[in-house]
Amino acid sequence: MELLQLAAQIPGSAEAHQRLGKVMQLQGRLNEAETCFRRALQLDPDYVGALIGLGTIEAAKGDPQSALKRFQLAVEIEPDDAEAHFACAEQLEAMGRSDEALAAYFRTLEFNPLHPEVSQRIGAIQLARNQPDQALARLDQAVDLAPENGEVRLLRGRAHLMLRHPPQAIADFGMAARNLPNRADVYYSLALALVAAHQPADALKAAEQALRLAPDYADARDLSKRLRR
Repeated sequence: MELLQLAAQIPGSAEAHQRLGKVMQLQGRLNEAETCFRRALQLDPDYVGALIGLGTIEAAKGDPQSALKRFQLAVEIEPDDAEAHFACAEQLEAMGRSDEALAAYFRTLEFNPLHPEVSQRIGAIQLARNQPDQALARLDQAVDLAPENGEVRLLRGRAHLMLRHPPQAIADFGMAARNLPNRADVYYSLALALVAAHQPADALKAAEQALRLAPDYADARDLSKRLRR
């Protein structure tokens, strides 16, 4: 309400429209948010926050190319803006351009070394590329910054499992399960780690929990059958 009043009182304020757009975006009111961001850019075409906001809306509405152009323009205007690089990286990753995404994530870290999501995304890409050693180094950093983040713990657990570190994998998957109790893939990963640690009874419990959460989970069903034999 305060931002609505401010935008009405100072209609020429790009910042008021940008901030109002951000609030609308957080409320899921994307069309209204888009209008606010566009108004902010009419008043100030180089407003990086509005460019990022509008690009995010365009991506959500299924226009990735336009979104990427917004983010790239934001980087050109403010080369030291970590959020502009991060938005660009996320969009590149979503478009399957992982090499460029990695480069953009690393540029983000140059300007914000304490950005936990960046280390998480780098680690996820490295895991997908079968580079668990490199991924583990990044995910250790992400866990240090956000120790209760279930997604980060899940990724680091997978890195440990790939590197044949069952105890560490079990610890990470256990923490992930506490933070993501409705995720079948977490319990399946925990079951695999328990198998690697030669704990079949506990592995069966984890596999069966995965099946309770996702009855059509074929891998969990196959693992559960093997463990019952």
